[in-house]
Amino acid sequence: MTQRPDRLARLVRAFLVVLGLTWLSGAAAHAFLVNTLPRAGARFAEAPSQLALQFSEPVSLHSAQIRVRALNGKPRDIPDLRTGADGRNLLAALPPLESGVYVVSWKVVAGDGHLSSGEFAFGVGAQGAIPGVQDNVDTLPLPWVVGSALVLLGLTVSLGGWVSERFVWRRQAVPHAWIGAGAGLAALGSAMHLVSLMASSPSGVILDSGPGVAAVLALLAFLTSAFLARGRSRAWVGFPLVGGALAVGWQGHLGTAESFWFTPLGLAHLLLAAVWVGALVHLAQVLRSGRGGWTDGLRRGAGRYAGLAAWTVLPLLLLGGVLAWPKFAVPAELWTTRYGQLLLAKVALVLLALGLALLARMRAMPARTSGPSHLSRLVPAEGLALLGVLVLSAGLVNATPPQALTAANVLSAPPPAGPAVHAADQIGFLSVYVTAVEGELRVQVAQPTGKPGERTRVRVNGKGPAGSFTLYPRSCGRGCFRAPYEWQNGETTVRVKATDPEWPGGTAEVKLRWPPGPNQAQWLARVVQAMQAAGTFLVTEQALGGLDTSPHTFPLTADTLAATDIYMGGGAEDVRVVGRDEQGNSILSLFVPGSSIWYELHVDRENRIRQERVIAPAYAVQRTIEYPSPQKGSQP
Repeated sequence: MTQRPDRLARLVRAFLVVLGLTWLSGAAAHAFLVNTLPRAGARFAEAPSQLALQFSEPVSLHSAQIRVRALNGKPRDIPDLRTGADGRNLLAALPPLESGVYVVSWKVVAGDGHLSSGEFAFGVGAQGAIPGVQDNVDTLPLPWVVGSALVLLGLTVSLGGWVSERFVWRRQAVPHAWIGAGAGLAALGSAMHLVSLMASSPSGVILDSGPGVAAVLALLAFLTSAFLARGRSRAWVGFPLVGGALAVGWQGHLGTAESFWFTPLGLAHLLLAAVWVGALVHLAQVLRSGRGGWTDGLRRGAGRYAGLAAWTVLPLLLLGGVLAWPKFAVPAELWTTRYGQLLLAKVALVLLALGLALLARMRAMPARTSGPSHLSRLVPAEGLALLGVLVLSAGLVNATPPQALTAANVLSAPPPAGPAVHAADQIGFLSVYVTAVEGELRVQVAQPTGKPGERTRVRVNGKGPAGSFTLYPRSCGRGCFRAPYEWQNGETTVRVKATDPEWPGGTAEVKLRWPPGPNQAQWLARVVQAMQAAGTFLVTEQALGGLDTSPHTFPLTADTLAATDIYMGGGAEDVRVVGRDEQGNSILSLFVPGSSIWYELHVDRENRIRQERVIAPAYAVQRTIEYPSPQKGSQP
């Protein structure tokens, strides 16, 4: 074997192991809850009669399980579920509910076959605290992880072994690759996926969904491969193996990819990775059987493997970079989320494989040793490390990548230097925040998950005291845009058209008054005191978008209001007076940067809130507050 092909293979492999196999961690498309009716955390004077859950991905109707229970009661199943037109909505009628706090739990299978679950709560009447609950998508479903590990390991060993037999060792008298055993492992993994799908479906029917059909096809393909590997048709076993790989891709994230290019590139990457690692496993088998020195046949076969690796890893490197680039997340999520922790563990195994490959290259190649004994120990160890990478990848493809950033990172641009005026609006599923600072306009856009849109684009125009204008903002980070603008004294209307390939957008229109007045933090403190002394009041709340935009009226206490309006605990910035409404109430604008929530408060002469507008990621409401008339003879 010549040194040049081997050197190329080793160098390219070093880059590949770090970057190329990253795709095997997957871009999970788990369905998570976007919106609900009744709205999560809301309180109603009368019990709602309809239930609607809106998910980020299409879900299987037959797999859905939804239950409702009183906070300390037993759950009741919600029957007669139906889906909306796009498959992302689940609709049903709620049973009659008395006053109290209720928790709705849900469990669905997304279009990629992965299970998601979670809970949300709402209240009927004024009694009881509403708990804050959320999706349980950070858990790892063990049956799916084990099944995925078996599929990846089996496909790699069988497909890579078949290629190695046919094109590396050809008709040489070397041990057969573990094609049948690998196909059997892959079939067992597909069977576990089938059982998991049947268990998650109340009806047990799986052939009415894409993941179920794909799992059946994968199982049949791998069983066929195992059967062919036993007889004279062994030479044809690669074709059903490739069919099984296509079915696995369709069953998983590749089958639900929104970008048309992701599916063919991802499938090519999966097949190339399986060929490369599986051929390495077969090389370990051959080296283990070679108890003598470097025979001519062993040298030629090892040379052909080096050539195969060299031609395989280069496209793997390119595909891995293309497919992995969009998946970069906030660095802190590497150690704060289950997904990140698995990724770090996989990187550790990758480094181990790199060290073994380097050691084999420097100490165990034919030019440096009289026999393959050293290489026969290092290559299996390298192969085991890479198979460990595949096992961790099985966990990653079933783990949910961080969908929501921490509160401090939702809008991560640095705070404005000097006085600022904030305004916000929600359009479609996007929350748009507009900030006026000296000589500059800032726009930040958040998705309903709380995550800044990586591919969000904005257009800005408007009309100010000096006339109409059009701005061309430049990016200042994910979901962040800046444009120079000389503000004129008076009111300026700013229109922001936001588009995002992942979520529906639209055009937001906000009004900003320049120059900013003095910071009214002390006035806000008096408003908080007045609300705390107001006792019980009547709130009419209306969502500004989503599934339910009808108004709901319910009684509320100051303590409950403090649990929802976080500025009452402090932390608000840039509290400005931005005008008066038709009733003569002062309008305060304020921003809570740690949670990316903007408030517009209409405050009366007694410092009580009469109207309130709230914009947050996935949350936009408008409230009107009425207070009981003072008793005759009491102090106003």
